Amino acid sequence: MLCCLIIAGWFGWQQGTLNPGWPNTFEDVKIAIQVNQYPNWQNPTTSGFPKNTLGSEVRGNTYERVSWAAAGMTIFAPKTPLGVGILKRPFGVLLIEKYPNSSKEIMSTHSA
Repeated sequence: MLCCLIIAGWFGWQQGTLNPGWPNTFEDVKIAIQVNQYPNWQNPTTSGFPKNTLGSEVRGNTYERVSWAAAGMTIFAPKTPLGVGILKRPFGVLLIEKYPNSSKEIMSTHSA
């Protein structure tokens, strides 16, 4: 058990030093879940990314994944709890339908 904890701690430390997004992950998530206050998730290419509470721009991969999942669960799932009946671009279809000026590039909220 101690060996597993040491390996996990070492891995976490390495990730924190090699990936600049890790130290700000929680701050970025706090911004990403506020989909109504920060609508950048609808079209991050033109809107850019918001700043987190530390004053730095949120990391794109964290912001997109979390904000799209939050939007999917809070905005789209209540109206379409069984989905839209398609496997190709389901999130993108709902996004364009509700927000016509959003990005046509967004396909899904996650890779599954």
